[in-house]
Amino acid sequence: MQSVGSWLKSAREGRGISLAEISQATKMNVLFLHALEEDRFDRLPGGMFPRAMVRAYARAVGGSEQEIVDIYNQQFPPPAPPPEPPAKSRKPLLRFTASVALLLPLAAGGFVYLKNEMSALHRRALNRPMFSRRQPPPPSLISTEMRQETAPVSRRQPIGLNLQILVLEECWLSLSADGAVVDRRLLRKGEAFSYHADNNFEALVGNAGGVKLVVNGEVWENLGDPYDVKKIRIENDDGKVRLTT
Repeated sequence: MQSVGSWLKSAREGRGISLAEISQATKMNVLFLHALEEDRFDRLPGGMFPRAMVRAYARAVGGSEQEIVDIYNQQFPPPAPPPEPPAKSRKPLLRFTASVALLLPLAAGGFVYLKNEMSALHRRALNRPMFSRRQPPPPSLISTEMRQETAPVSRRQPIGLNLQILVLEECWLSLSADGAVVDRRLLRKGEAFSYHADNNFEALVGNAGGVKLVVNGEVWENLGDPYDVKKIRIENDDGKVRLTT
């Protein structure tokens, strides 16, 4: 049976296309492309991404996406569903019921004791003399210096880019802020992450259609088709957000 790597390599070489051209078309790292052709899937992100990379590679060389997906499914069959958990025993419930039955008399006795103590405290409070509450001085007697000390202090708002990533579908992310890598991870559906940069972000997203970006309160979505690998740059242009893909 032909492997995924040999199929991709034969399709690329048959059309005279270099790995650099495939990398430019798919936005995938050349190291990932080498791993695909060598069937080294242990060097790739997990989850659904190897399948998405295989489809993107086949699309770039003009091959049949369905054919390579069928070969991938034969080489890496999906795992069997986990067995159903055994039925829970009723013994813990019986032990809990017995414990409650033992604690009820103790709780009742404690309630009666607490009620008697509260009644005694109430009686002693009624016999105490009443004291007048000291009134605060009028506003006119408060010094100017005191009012100045208690006046609220204004704070400068932070300047830069505040990025929030909302994960709609599973994808992988490599993110740099101001030229330094700040995160590399597999993002799960429903997660959200926040980052800050002074001038710019650069992100490589392994499923452009599976994320929504919120930059300084401005929403950016529909960044690409599902499973598209895209490079996204976000810049602070004189206080305005500029996003390019």
